[in-house]
Amino acid sequence: MINKYALVIVACLVTGKAFCQDTVKAERYYQLGVAAYLNHDYRNARKNLDTAIVLNPKFAAAYDRRGYLKFMLGDSQSAIEDYDKAIAINPNAVKPYLDRGGARNRLGQYKEAIADFNKALTLSPLDPDIHLNLGISKGALDDYEGAIKALTDALKLKPDYEKALLYRGAIKGLENDSKGAIADLNRCIELNPRNEDAYMSRGGIKFDSNDKAGACADWNKALQLGNKQAQELISKNCK
Repeated sequence: MINKYALVIVACLVTGKAFCQDTVKAERYYQLGVAAYLNHDYRNARKNLDTAIVLNPKFAAAYDRRGYLKFMLGDSQSAIEDYDKAIAINPNAVKPYLDRGGARNRLGQYKEAIADFNKALTLSPLDPDIHLNLGISKGALDDYEGAIKALTDALKLKPDYEKALLYRGAIKGLENDSKGAIADLNRCIELNPRNEDAYMSRGGIKFDSNDKAGACADWNKALQLGNKQAQELISKNCK
């Protein structure tokens, strides 16, 4: 693996001392920002990433990382602005498209998110996370056929992908494929017996299939795992 600092040194030799000093400093602040983020010290993460960008306004990875920090803190629109800058600087990097698509999903901008995920797939067609997110966006637009295809593509690349099984199972349920839905959700629960969302979804499909006892058992399990919405379903349907 090529060391990032080695690349910085090469850039310094090409472009000169002033650029070198700022670029090395920017890389250092970027690494401090990443470390602070991983330690959940979001205040210092933001401070260090801001400094990295001031020192090197063409630092695409710093914009992307700061955008992701903003996204995680709930500011999706501001995150998109940082992803836009990262993409403008380096239009061939995959991660900013994936991250911007995620932020657009959160804002309900599903068509724009799909465009981002499709672009990311042209750059990295074997990334199961991109196929997953594409499937989520298509499902949100009621394109269930397209969603199932994207989620199936994700599972071909990563057969035990818990999230892809969960979403594909839920969408198969909406498509009245109860057998296929329960098979996906069963596998999801095998992989993670504490996945409360899988129990909730499987319970709903069982209920719609007239398996009231099975539905109530799943909702009770979800409740035990901390899903508060399960209580309402149990109170209404499991007397």
